[in-house]
Formats: sequence, C-alpha cells, structure tokens
Amino acid sequence: MCEGACTIRDEHGAVTIGNIERYISDQALAKGWRPDLSHVTKVDKRVAIIGAGPAGLACADVLTRNGVGVTVYDRHPEIGGLLTFGIPSFKLDKSLLARRREIFSAMGIHFESIVKWVKMFFGFAFWNNTTRSSLA
Repeated sequence: MCEGACTIRDEHGAVTIGNIERYISDQALAKGWRPDLSHVTKVDKRVAIIGAGPAGLACADVLTRNGVGVTVYDRHPEIGGLLTFGIPSFKLDKSLLARRREIFSAMGIHFESIVKWVKMFFGFAFWNNTTRSSLA
C-alpha cells in the first residue's frame, strides 16, 4: 500500500517496508527475543476467546500483557485463522505462525480445541453440515 505512494520510488525505488519488518522480526527471534512480562501483575480474572484468528490472537496478547488469564478456543489445531487457511504458503511462511504460537504459549496463553467442548455439551459440532431443523 505505502510502497505505491512512496515519494522516493521514482529515484531510488520504493522502501520495501514488508521486507524490512520481516528482517527485523527474523533477527529478533533468532537472537531469542521474547516478550518481557516480568512487570505484569496477575489479576484474578480469566477470559475465554473464541477463534484463534488475527483478532482473537491480538486480544489474547493484550489481555495477557495486562495480567488476565487467557484460553483461546478454535476448531482448528493451528492458530492464525485466515492467515493459516486462506493465504497460500508462497505468500506467507506458515512457520512464522508456529513460532508465534510458541511465544504465545510461553506467555501463558492456553489453546484448546473448541470441537471437543461443543461435542461434549451438544453431542455434535455446529459447523459440520448442521441445518437449523437438525438442532430441534
């Protein structure tokens, strides 16, 4: 987006901010960077987040950094939602999501399969070709 509007594009080529951000992230992770949560005071609250897509993960991150216990439920064993299942591997390296999951887990965020919970309470999963009449 901003590369197309970059003011130095004509003379020197646009600044490839995506590549720069990727390089910085790769270097930080290679050197063992992890979020510092030593200053976080735990509060006596827990939150369940439904969906391990970008919004759910961002919410889990912010809540954990504020001392709230978080469990993220998703129907897939992998995190990322559309990032994992909608973007092809040649456009997004899926190992980034695996590394991010390791970081989230180290932060204390728990991940659970919602399938097991829905099946336990209702005897089936809603998203498996369920029609409204079959819910009655």
